[in-house]
Amino acid sequence: MAELFKKTTVIIIALLLFMAAQAAMAAETPAPSKEIRALWVIRTSLTSPESITEMVRRAKSANFNTLIVQVRGRGDAYYQSRWEPRAAEMKDTPDSFDPRYCYSCSCSLKISGNSGREARV
Repeated sequence: MAELFKKTTVIIIALLLFMAAQAAMAAETPAPSKEIRALWVIRTSLTSPESITEMVRRAKSANFNTLIVQVRGRGDAYYQSRWEPRAAEMKDTPDSFDPRYCYSCSCSLKISGNSGREARV
């Protein structure tokens, strides 16, 4: 009986030490930073100011707070480029239309109130 009591005591002490170590580690763990809910935006969503504004509106309504925007595809560019040809899907848009600028304005002015080219939803 004394042997059983001794083993039980050792097991209880080991469990208490383990629980104390876990509590100490949890107390040292920093609080998580703001959650990032990202959406991958395919380049064909960037063909007009209206489509960009609609994409940003839908992302915001679905509670995304970060947009990862694809601006290059098959060796073409969905932005003004000196080196890459303009994407075929952009043929009906004026040459002055740059989706990166329109996207940045849609996000910063209509969604979050930021200024500049930072584009957080």
